[in-house]
Amino acid sequence: MRIAVYGGSFDPMHEGHIAVMRALAGCGLFDRTLVVVSPQNPLKEEGKRANAAQRLVAAGREVLARPELNAEVCDVEFRLQDGNAPMYTWRTLDVLAEEYPGDSIVLAIGADSLADMHRWSRYDYILTQYGVVVYPRTGTDLVAVRDALMEENPAFRITLLEGEKVDISSTQIRNTVARCRQGECPAGPEKAF
Repeated sequence: MRIAVYGGSFDPMHEGHIAVMRALAGCGLFDRTLVVVSPQNPLKEEGKRANAAQRLVAAGREVLARPELNAEVCDVEFRLQDGNAPMYTWRTLDVLAEEYPGDSIVLAIGADSLADMHRWSRYDYILTQYGVVVYPRTGTDLVAVRDALMEENPAFRITLLEGEKVDISSTQIRNTVARCRQGECPAGPEKAF
């Protein structure tokens, strides 16, 4: 079986995340997608652990409501928690490879994550051992980023997906909700999202 592993904070899950899962379901490369909710991304601000269980449940509801995505939410990083130790993607992928022996596992990421890959722990191991499939995102020259990585190591496995660029982020949603709670909705509460 060919499994795409799509991880993130999903705080909250939004239409951009759904677009990635649609592309994964429709590209013909994968039999299913595992959506891995991260309790705490080591490259993001501290404090995500406080609402981690809520994010896991909310992501599960979003995915269950869309059976056409052929996806399921996976709690592997919750099971791997070692106190305050960061959840490194390479470790998550290794555990999933053990849990799904004989299956092909590939990491699914957005273009912005590929551009930031050098900051990831053992990124070279991820790109050679598992490979990545990358969804386009506004503001990132995906081909240039891929080509630069491939010059660094031709053994890196990087597949580019095609898809609609959804110009929204979880940070934007959280900021808008916070402003609306303070009575400062940018377009009025009915048009904030």
